[in-house]
Amino acid sequence: MRKKTAGKLNAPPAQQEFNLIRLTSLCRKVGGVFYRLHSTDPGTGKPWPPLHFSRRGNSRFDSRGGVGTLCIASTLPGALMELFDDHWGPVGSLGRSVTELTLAETWVSLVSLPRVTLLDATGANLSKLGTDAQLLTGNYSTTRKWAARLMRHPDQIEGILYRSRHDPDRLNVALFERDILLPVACDPGFTPEMIGSWRRKAAYGSGLIYGPAMTLRDHPKLNQSLVELQVARLP
Repeated sequence: MRKKTAGKLNAPPAQQEFNLIRLTSLCRKVGGVFYRLHSTDPGTGKPWPPLHFSRRGNSRFDSRGGVGTLCIASTLPGALMELFDDHWGPVGSLGRSVTELTLAETWVSLVSLPRVTLLDATGANLSKLGTDAQLLTGNYSTTRKWAARLMRHPDQIEGILYRSRHDPDRLNVALFERDILLPVACDPGFTPEMIGSWRRKAAYGSGLIYGPAMTLRDHPKLNQSLVELQVARLP
């Protein structure tokens, strides 16, 4: 394994060497309610399905040709930061804003995650894995190689729990497509107003459950989230 160097994420070891790590000792069980932002299908004007395991190599832990990755956020402000913060400027600048058109074309769905086994990448486990916090901030081509090693490890974990690079106090999950999370299903009663009383039905098993999509513009927690992030809402 290449040694760790400030300013450059080290590459992972070969899969055979990586498989010798007792990966489950670096994991924890995680479940609960998460948020997923998704866009509008321009062909239909309706939202794309919220739960899609990508193999296109677009995001940090989306390894091209891997098993498939789906990213979800633990809070709505956290989900907003993941989608928009690379384009926002500092507080007080015109660039720190979101338009009504964007809010109307972006959708949010709740996601119910059963208790699954995730690599806990929030603290000292990164060192124990043989890397450091650059796994959460470094070059995507290298982070995807780490994700591929994790996907193919014989312990067959369900994903990664990690801190947002935009705000380390916020937690995100990169889920790997595993049989235990399938099939996914929509529960019409799983809405923001019902979070406190909604319960997963036994018939759903361990599959991922998502609620009806609503536009960000109409979400009851949007204004509170924008105030928290100090982001302006423009016409």
